[in-house]
Amino acid sequence: MLKAWPGAWGMKRVKKLLFFLYIILFLFSCPIHTVAQPPSFIQIYFFYAQDCQPCQTILKDYLPTLKTMVPNLEVKTFDVGNQAYYEALANLEKKFGRSGSELPVVFAGDQMLAGEMEVMEKLNPFLLEVQAKGGSSPPPIELSDSRTVTRDPGKMPTTKHDSRITGSVDITYFYQKGCPKCDRANALLKYLVKKYPPLIIKEIDLHTPDGKRLNETLSNRLSLPMEKRLIAPSIFIGNDTLLPDEISESNIETLMRKYGEKSDSDSVSEGKPALKIPSALLTPEESKKPRSRLYNALNPLES
Repeated sequence: MLKAWPGAWGMKRVKKLLFFLYIILFLFSCPIHTVAQPPSFIQIYFFYAQDCQPCQTILKDYLPTLKTMVPNLEVKTFDVGNQAYYEALANLEKKFGRSGSELPVVFAGDQMLAGEMEVMEKLNPFLLEVQAKGGSSPPPIELSDSRTVTRDPGKMPTTKHDSRITGSVDITYFYQKGCPKCDRANALLKYLVKKYPPLIIKEIDLHTPDGKRLNETLSNRLSLPMEKRLIAPSIFIGNDTLLPDEISESNIETLMRKYGEKSDSDSVSEGKPALKIPSALLTPEESKKPRSRLYNALNPLES
């Protein structure tokens, strides 16, 4: 027996059902567009010095080309001539378990790159790899007292110094232009001069005849072997010397405590090297020539 066709109320239900079926078919027939994901964000720290030529080349020429390949790259720059920024660099190096002996120094993700060669060779491939993985940022920058470094130099906290270093200390620093490790040593010494105002640094260009002669004089006094002479950078403090791989903030401060704690009489006899070119080292011809500015600077009583 045939059932009766549904009444008016049943027809309304059928129409609603057909309407919903139409909507569902329409949605499935349209192309599906995925929601665009925000681009990966990559942040790096770039520590440099104003007088470091490789730093300036990378900062002005190389990093801008990286931004064309990695559009979402953010470069935060820190001039280590700022006392707090140098301290921030040292703290980051401790976190990474590595001490960079050259400038510039780059922190990207979990990587630390030091020196022109390493930055130029490894930074670009690393950034492309990080970009494919979704971006990254290096650890936050903090000072030794756990306060985050602000970008406003006027708000930098005062760096604490070792109260045991009370007297003046003389450092003779030998450098050469174009020496990668000299750039970092130079930045370190500038930082220490700000940290310890009594510190006196005599900068000697090892490439000059006077510089070579003075280095040999001090090396003879300390009986240094030939392989440890005429090296840049190198530092002479009292009766001690530091060669390139030994130049660090902790090593210099250790020697500063050693000689800065002495009394004035002790420092003359033990602490400070007598920065004096003995006449016996000069040939008769050289002794008759007008003395150079370097000689007069190191021997003020004879000038």
